[in-house]
Amino acid sequence: MLAARILVTQEELSALTADERHSRQTLFLSMFHAADRALAAQRGLALRRVTVLGAGAIGGAVALQLATAGVRRLTLVDDDRVELSNLHRQHLYTTSDLGSSKVASAAARLRAHVPSAEVVEIERRIAGPCDVPLAGADFVVNTVDTPQPHIRRWVNAACVAADVPFVTGGFNQHVGLVGPLVVPGVTGCLACQERTLARRYGTTELPSADNAGRTVPAFGPLCAAVSGLMAGEIIRYLTGTGAPAIEGRTVHLDLLDLTTTGHAFERLPACEVCG
Repeated sequence: MLAARILVTQEELSALTADERHSRQTLFLSMFHAADRALAAQRGLALRRVTVLGAGAIGGAVALQLATAGVRRLTLVDDDRVELSNLHRQHLYTTSDLGSSKVASAAARLRAHVPSAEVVEIERRIAGPCDVPLAGADFVVNTVDTPQPHIRRWVNAACVAADVPFVTGGFNQHVGLVGPLVVPGVTGCLACQERTLARRYGTTELPSADNAGRTVPAFGPLCAAVSGLMAGEIIRYLTGTGAPAIEGRTVHLDLLDLTTTGHAFERLPACEVCG
């Protein structure tokens, strides 16, 4: 059981739990790494800079989970203000934040949870690849949902050009969209995914419920599920804890029957973005 990392020695346990705040998470990492490697992986999170595009239900929750997990350098990007209709699913905000900048309110809440967190606030609308702030970023999280499909393409172009890995996520009615996680030079990019979808389904969009032209419905528990899965995959990637399940792959989570469907794609040598 020691060899299988199901149990650890008393000496390893003492080392793994020295950092009380992250002791349980470090123990979790030790299930997949030797004790010294698990400690190094946990400490390494504090050195990473993660840029989160969108501070709404999913982006805000991912930012909070990363900060409390040990990521100490975060950049939040959003141009929106807190509205009453946000509060049933965007749990970084309260009624006292109504009308306030989302990035300012979110940053304040993150610092309250983790006083040592370094949070950069950028109040900006992404209107092209040049608007994606990548200076010093080790990883990018894209949860911005408009304008589609342009925002995905802009983030994809910027991150691939800068050689920065990124992940996307969102939802459509009762279906959560987790991934893909794109690693430039390793996986295909979103342009590869679009070409694969066009060949497979005759469209560049994954099969999902269509709600075009109407106010988008949103369900807090679905947003929480998507953000939790995304945060877990990001932490796995940043700590080297196995290959993330959404690397080069999007997973659909159907909240109605709790089924998941994976949609993988490969890197295309002739891709105009990453080829």
